[in-house]
Amino acid sequence: MAEANLLSIIKAKQAQVARLQRELEEARTALAEMFDRPASPGRRARTRAMRRLRRSAKRLAASPTAEAAATVLRAARRPLHVSAIQKAMKRNGHRVTVATLVGTLSRWVRSRAVFYRERPNVFGLLERRGKR
Repeated sequence: MAEANLLSIIKAKQAQVARLQRELEEARTALAEMFDRPASPGRRARTRAMRRLRRSAKRLAASPTAEAAATVLRAARRPLHVSAIQKAMKRNGHRVTVATLVGTLSRWVRSRAVFYRERPNVFGLLERRGKR
């Protein structure tokens, strides 16, 4: 008797969850129609890379050296050698040693965010990778 009661409770909860999911989908559709655009596929459909780029952009502001290097690389629109990045940063008023710059960019490369290493001491932006 207890098992039958437990099974009926579980089935009732499953039906309730299914009903709530239908209501949620209807609400998403109605909201999308209000803004005259298709319903978003939801959070799970977003790619991991896009989330990583968003997170890394927020953290990039906390690192002045990396932010200045990213600005130089965006302007160059191609990967650059560390000495070229340093010279451009110096022209923009940001003084940094080559060792500090390589260390900072290498840390970002290891975290797989913002920068990638094309060759030794040549760095590029992940957002520009493959767009030449």
